[in-house]
Amino acid sequence: LFLLMWVISLFFSACIVVSRDFEHLIKSCTQVLFWTSPILWSLDSMKGHRIIHLIIRLNPLTYVIEGYRDAFLGQRWFFEDVTGTAYFWGLLLVLALFSAFLFKKLEREFSDIL
Repeated sequence: LFLLMWVISLFFSACIVVSRDFEHLIKSCTQVLFWTSPILWSLDSMKGHRIIHLIIRLNPLTYVIEGYRDAFLGQRWFFEDVTGTAYFWGLLLVLALFSAFLFKKLEREFSDIL
């Protein structure tokens, strides 16, 4: 979770410096991520709705939240979900590479803009 938040903050910090409108986008995205994450409800309640279940599973926070829930309620360990683990770390790697590329590309403009 720490690495995910670090990668997301790296991406958005580079974007916010270039355009202050990204701050509003971050607030909106945070709201959407919160309400589509199974924090207040269980993901198992969406099994009947395949498309909605798939969209929610694409949220990287779902892997972390479900992992905590499974570990604390004694069902299984978070890393036993092999597809979820592979998706989470693959997405994290892609986002990290893209964020680092974007940050490096815009780094020279930071001093001019700030």
